[in-house]
Parts: sequence; C-alpha cells; structure tokens
Amino acid sequence: MRHNAKVLLFFGILAKALCCLGFGVLSSKTPMLMSKLGMGVSEALIGVWATVWVQGHAPNDSKSQWLGLASMSAGFGNGGGAFIAGLCSRRSGMHLHSCSNQLSSSSFG
Repeated sequence: MRHNAKVLLFFGILAKALCCLGFGVLSSKTPMLMSKLGMGVSEALIGVWATVWVQGHAPNDSKSQWLGLASMSAGFGNGGGAFIAGLCSRRSGMHLHSCSNQLSSSSFG
C-alpha cells in the first residue's frame, strides 16, 4: 500500500466534520449543496479506507465481525440522524436548541 490507511481515514473524518460544520453554519442554497456533496464524498472515502484498515489490522477470526459492525454503525447513524432531524424540524414547531434540551432532559432526568 502506498499510503497509510489510518492517516487517510483521519483526513477523511476531518473533511467530513468540516463539511458538516459548513452545512450547519451556511444559509445559502448553493454552498449548502456543495457542503452536502463534500459530506457524501468524504463519507464514501471513509467507508473505503476503514475497510482497508480493518482488513489489514483485524484478527483473521473477527474481520467479518468488524466489517459488519462498521456497516451497522453507518445505518444506525443515518437512522438516528433522520430521527433527530424529524424531531427537530421547524414544521413541528421545535428548534434544535429546544429539541436538544428536551431530549437531554428526558434522557437524563
């Protein structure tokens, strides 16, 4: 391998985080769409590099388990994000701040 998968994975996660930050801060349509495109591209690269890293470092008897967990975490992350976004939508009259307060008070209170 020409490049270290762990370093590439780090930069992929950093790019994903920066694109998410940009999407959350921007209010114009075109930059938001470009940020969303960046999120998708960086997420695809993370999927590839994480798979390469697991293949290279996981014990032989648990490689399939780690690859399955990575796939499940992506599904849970997407489902959880859609659930929270649905709860916090403006159409339902809730803003993100009040929604996060309500979720934290119901979870920990």
